Amino acid sequence: GTRFMGDRIHDWVHQNRTAVLGSLRSLVGIDTQNLAPAGNERNGQFAFAGMLTALGCDVDVYEIGSAPGLTQHPLYWPARPATGRPNVMGVRPGAGG
Repeated sequence: GTRFMGDRIHDWVHQNRTAVLGSLRSLVGIDTQNLAPAGNERNGQFAFAGMLTALGCDVDVYEIGSAPGLTQHPLYWPARPATGRPNVMGVRPGAGG
């Protein structure tokens, strides 16, 4: 019968646990403290982008400040600029649309 996606993910993680743990150890070992005022996430974001690329994802690393309307949002905090603190997006197309 059809297996639930959660079961398939669980099985994959179990079968690839050595690689998964190695990737997690690598990421946790990068100093990404959110230090005022500029943050310290950059190296971790680029490491994560590299991991996504190695998995076959199309990766976009971008500055959130480029989002239209960000600085006009009522919760925008100009004392904590997002410059130099990239976001990472990875897309890996599946099969069948």
